[in-house]
Amino acid sequence: MRPSTTFDNTSLYHHTETGRMLIDATRTLSDELVRRLEKSQYEFLVEARQVDLATLADDLKSQVRGGWFGDLKVADVSTIGMFGPTVGESAEWGTYEQVGALSVIDLESEIDGLRLPVKIMANRGVVLYQSFSEAQTLSLLLGLQDVLDEYEIDE
Repeated sequence: MRPSTTFDNTSLYHHTETGRMLIDATRTLSDELVRRLEKSQYEFLVEARQVDLATLADDLKSQVRGGWFGDLKVADVSTIGMFGPTVGESAEWGTYEQVGALSVIDLESEIDGLRLPVKIMANRGVVLYQSFSEAQTLSLLLGLQDVLDEYEIDE
């Protein structure tokens, strides 16, 4: 995998074997890139895909360390964040799953012998909380995206 382009600390990686494109940028820049590629004259298929975070969090309860719930059906509250070492297994987590939509989860997993705290967003965005070499980062992200494939929402 190699960087296809770099602009203002923004990188775009294309993994030729899987066809995956990884974008290291803010959400705004990533959304703009996808929008422009969709409108381009080049035969280059780009699809923004979503993940079912509720099912992912349910399957990985013991690894959930936090999350944000939005669109709450609670008076005077629109968003709530819940964090803690066993929050994914708590009754409160289940309560907020029933009255809101999970938009972000924080997980702590062990991958390739490494303790890996990550934030996963519904748009498949991933934030790594540790620094790795570029090659390690790309390998970890490709592995995480393979896992997220199992939770992709068909639109």
